[in-house]
Amino acid sequence: MTVRAVDVAGQEDIFLLQLAPSGELLWSERFGERYRDQATSVAVDGNGDILLVGHYRGSGITTDDSVDFDGGPLPSFESAGEGILVKLDGDGNQWYAGTHGGAVPLELPMKLDERLAALASSGIVTLVLDPERLRFLWANASALKLWKVESLEELSSRDLSDMSAAARARLAGYVARHREGQTAEETWTVYPGGEPVPLRAFFSGVELDDGRLGLLIQALRVEDTAQVALARSVEALRHASSMVTLLDAAGNALLHNPAALRAFGEGAPFAGRFLDPDVAEALLGPASRGEVASREAAVRTAEGERWHLVEARQVPDPVTGEPAILVQHVDETGRRAAEQTAEAQARFAAELAEALGTVQRQKQEILMLSAPILEVATGTLALPVIGALDGPRSEEIAERLLHAVVERTARCIILDLTGAATTTAGAAEHIAQLVRALRLLGTRPIVTGVPPALAQAFAEIGADLSGVTMLRSLRDGIRASARRAFN
Repeated sequence: MTVRAVDVAGQEDIFLLQLAPSGELLWSERFGERYRDQATSVAVDGNGDILLVGHYRGSGITTDDSVDFDGGPLPSFESAGEGILVKLDGDGNQWYAGTHGGAVPLELPMKLDERLAALASSGIVTLVLDPERLRFLWANASALKLWKVESLEELSSRDLSDMSAAARARLAGYVARHREGQTAEETWTVYPGGEPVPLRAFFSGVELDDGRLGLLIQALRVEDTAQVALARSVEALRHASSMVTLLDAAGNALLHNPAALRAFGEGAPFAGRFLDPDVAEALLGPASRGEVASREAAVRTAEGERWHLVEARQVPDPVTGEPAILVQHVDETGRRAAEQTAEAQARFAAELAEALGTVQRQKQEILMLSAPILEVATGTLALPVIGALDGPRSEEIAERLLHAVVERTARCIILDLTGAATTTAGAAEHIAQLVRALRLLGTRPIVTGVPPALAQAFAEIGADLSGVTMLRSLRDGIRASARRAFN
């Protein structure tokens, strides 16, 4: 729909237009002078003539201050407004205009339904939405038909609280634009009776009866195939979790999808998204040269600092054809946190493995110190045992000792138990097994320094120590091994 621009003569003027059922503008007229002129009601009679009721005021000095409905200026009044009645034909030509009823209050507020009365029979779907309470406050006949309801009361009772987060973000964006004096035009898909209906909707602000800001919505059905495909594409983009922004060549935002609106807001500059402002230029510079730029960066969002993978590429603006830059953000905070956790766990595991290796080495060193294998004479090895003889330690001592016997071709082994702290039956069994293993290797075992409790444990388990020389001290064992060496 194309509407020609009109000048405003005063504080408020009367603007009247007629539309065809298809929404095409048939004619439009402005009436007014330099003060305040208001139309409070408009109706069409059975002949198609237009009746307009309102009030106006002039300075009372010149006819230039008086409103003229193309039939000559009406009298002007300086101190108060005058009620007016105007009759126009279907083409907007004046049949009658006159003042009636004397002065009327100039500040008489018009109700919402009075202000929108001219749109009640329009073929264009028209509604007023309360964006705070999410309910419709006004709808014309075309809107009621679209929503498949019989009355405004039925439409107003609809529960819109289940509106998606994307839709809420879009409505909040329209309100923010209106506060800055802007309007909005977007494609929406509504679902009256569960059936999808794509609409091209126009949003502007309207003052509600309680003074709050409402949204005036006027919409046309999208019928052709290309527009339906476009509506589907737009709907998918609006519900995507990725944050998408279209920028002009100067870096100003042309469009945000709802995810981007929720994250960054309507008017935030692109460079202000990043903790490092140089990131913006690092993305926009290559993109403006036709390259695809990608960067993982820390960003400021409504949820706080996040890590985003940001991609920028050049695309044509579908409206102007000028080069634009499409920017897409994907939140990688969770992945990055998981990777950092995995890296920390890997470092911890490596440090733990290194610590365990150190402990094992220290254990081996302590074991070697607590059970050193000493070569006391040619062919004779001595093993003083100090401390406990539990299972693992006994196995470790046996493995080292048997390996040393073979490696050093020892003929005699002195096993000194003077410092052994364990005197259990289990320890006695481990020693007996070690002695038998030494004999199987062809070496002569000498056991010295057996404590009384350990001797009793040998007796309790019935240990076979035949052929084993048992002496009181290590010194005695060394002497005995020397004598055998000369025999």
